Amino acid sequence: MPKLQVLALARNRLSGDVPASIFYNTSAAGSSSLRIVQLGYNEFAGLALPPQGQHASTALRVLDLKENRLTGDFPAWFTNATGLTVLDLSGNTISGSLPPEIDRFASLQELRLGRNSMAGPVPGEIGRCSGLQVLDLEENQFYGRIPAALGSLSLLRDLYLGGNLFSSVIPANLGNLSKLQTISLYGNKISGSIPDELMKLSNLTTLDLAGNDISGEIPSTIGDLAGLQTLNLSKNGFSGGIPAEIGRLLNLKSLDLSGQRNLSGNLPAELFGLPSLQVISLADNAFSGQVPEGFSSLWSLHVLNLSANSFSGVIPATYGYLQYLRVLSLSYNNITGEIPADLANCSNLTVQLRYNHLSGPIPEDLARLSALVELDLGQNNLSGNIPPDISNCTSLVTLWTATISPAIFQIRSPIFRSSRR
Repeated sequence: MPKLQVLALARNRLSGDVPASIFYNTSAAGSSSLRIVQLGYNEFAGLALPPQGQHASTALRVLDLKENRLTGDFPAWFTNATGLTVLDLSGNTISGSLPPEIDRFASLQELRLGRNSMAGPVPGEIGRCSGLQVLDLEENQFYGRIPAALGSLSLLRDLYLGGNLFSSVIPANLGNLSKLQTISLYGNKISGSIPDELMKLSNLTTLDLAGNDISGEIPSTIGDLAGLQTLNLSKNGFSGGIPAEIGRLLNLKSLDLSGQRNLSGNLPAELFGLPSLQVISLADNAFSGQVPEGFSSLWSLHVLNLSANSFSGVIPATYGYLQYLRVLSLSYNNITGEIPADLANCSNLTVQLRYNHLSGPIPEDLARLSALVELDLGQNNLSGNIPPDISNCTSLVTLWTATISPAIFQIRSPIFRSSRR
């Protein structure tokens, strides 16, 4: 089929080696017409070796081999396919390193190598792939510094380097990449502080620096990232408080600052004015003050996790206004008072209140939570019995009620598991 331009066989059960004729000029005319090859989600195990003396087709534009079973080193001879705009080898078991010849991909717009077994430093030559818009190297074993040469990729939109072994600091010149929408550097060994230059990236929607060794205070200039939707700084070494300027992130949907241990103080009132916020996790820190009633104004909130802090006072009854709330986690604090019956208005809820100083009975109204999945009330000062009607919570999988009167264990229902751990 000398005139074939598109080969689309994705999502089948094809196996064996990917034939070399796809990549090389094997026709009598000495050229290949194939421009788009989509073989993702199959069971290919390898790539046929290139024929002696053959050159990769310069007509090939898209090569998609994601989610197969490809093994062996990264095929350096791919770099001869200089017309490629998209190369997707993600989700295989490819090993080896990126060759310096990567700079031959002058037309490349997307390089997706995530979820493989590649290692070594990323060559600085990648900075010469001037058309690159997406660089995905996530979940490999790349190490060394994040190359400063990435700061030359002026068209770069999405940078995925998470789940590797990168060390040293975040290159400040990433702040020159005005088109950046995604920076994902989670799960590395990056240290230092967040460069001020990153705060100039007005198009940034996702900043994920979780699971590194970054320290210092959260910069007040974080409020300049007006388009930010996801901010994940969890499991680092940040200290100080949450800057009030975070209240300027009106598009923010997910905020995760958990696992710092040195973030402290009261929560700024500006945090309660983020109209798009759906997920907030501040767990495992040293925040204090009353359990904030201000979260009640965040109508779109799905997850509120304030566990393992030093919050005190009572659980605001107004949390019952959060009709979309799915997870309320306030465990390991110093909360007192009774469990507000108003929480029963949150129809699909996981409730985690373990290790506080709550008292009084378990509200009978909680039995109205037909979609209740988990109710963890252990290690409190609650009294009385479990409301019998809680057996109507047909989605309930886990019920923890340790240290409450033994009388509560009279219920026998396959719907939930009761534990006194």
